[in-house]
Amino acid sequence: MYETDYPEPNNNWNWGVGGAVLRSNEILLVRHTYGAAKGQLLIPGGYVQNGEMPEAAVVREVHEETGVTAAVKNFIGIRFQIKNWYAVFLLDYVSGEPISTSNENDFAGFMQLAEAAQHKDMTKLSRLIVDSVMQGINAIPLHDYYTGKCRNEYMIYGIERKSL
Repeated sequence: MYETDYPEPNNNWNWGVGGAVLRSNEILLVRHTYGAAKGQLLIPGGYVQNGEMPEAAVVREVHEETGVTAAVKNFIGIRFQIKNWYAVFLLDYVSGEPISTSNENDFAGFMQLAEAAQHKDMTKLSRLIVDSVMQGINAIPLHDYYTGKCRNEYMIYGIERKSL
């Protein structure tokens, strides 16, 4: 298990993580109540605390936002912006029923991958992740896009995993 007790207050708003938690043919999603993603579905995630490793942060954030315990399976990609980065991990479901456990979201639940892929209220990055998982790709494909709302340009890098 990852160490998650950090004495320093979190003032690290530049390093983010997101977790694509899979349970059979379902993916765990939340609906944000604030910011650019307000009202949209996305994978759970958040910020890396001071002194915390990204894989520990994603496990902690998934649990804090949904009550679900998950375990990191793979690193599947990273989104870079000029001032920050956001690492995305593929996680296996371990236990717990999803419930909105914070004021950050008003919904937490598993959704069939096919339904999620067609959902009109999903963020672009989460849609890329769902599409990659549905195609059996263990990485987000290289992709650059313009978000429109925030007028930010992002570059997504994925890691292709090949069997040896």
